Amino acid sequence: MTPLTTLTLTASTERERFDESPERDNNGFRLLPGIELARLALITGKAQVGYRQLNMLSPAIPDYSGAVAAVSLGYLLAGSTRFTVGVDRDIQYSFEIDQPYYVLTGVSGSITRVIGLGWDVVVRGANQRLAYRETADVPESVAGRVDRVVSWGGGVGYRLSQGSRVGFNVDYFNRRSPIYSRDYEGLRAGLAVTYDF
Repeated sequence: MTPLTTLTLTASTERERFDESPERDNNGFRLLPGIELARLALITGKAQVGYRQLNMLSPAIPDYSGAVAAVSLGYLLAGSTRFTVGVDRDIQYSFEIDQPYYVLTGVSGSITRVIGLGWDVVVRGANQRLAYRETADVPESVAGRVDRVVSWGGGVGYRLSQGSRVGFNVDYFNRRSPIYSRDYEGLRAGLAVTYDF
């Protein structure tokens, strides 16, 4: 459309086969129109929102058809503070036998502030909804299961060169599920190295 804006269209057919779990075998397709915004644009990143059809070969497992999305956008304020927002919606496979996949819908955001001499600090958070799809014989007590995962945290980083960064991060995770044994919460800390091509 412009030197800073590109329209995209991704179309694919899919055939997935699971050697150890053939009940998850499926065919399908997805259609994702989107937009890409160059680094010099006021808002940068990519956004794709479209449609996915998942046809399970096993009659005991429900099909899926509906919206999917992959959005990651950023805005730089005054050259020193970056705001990012993300939206994800797609199918993810589960290890559960009676609930073999779920629809993940998530939103996330972060704020990164440059504090000088190559250093920066970041705070971030995310909220995910995991809507499970179950087989026909799943117990009524877990039918319609929806888990929720919330995370938040932050870190400090140092930019080694243009596009490369080393950081130390601490994040808190909290998962709540109708199945008590699937609940968890805890901290994760560690080093991260990133590089942009």
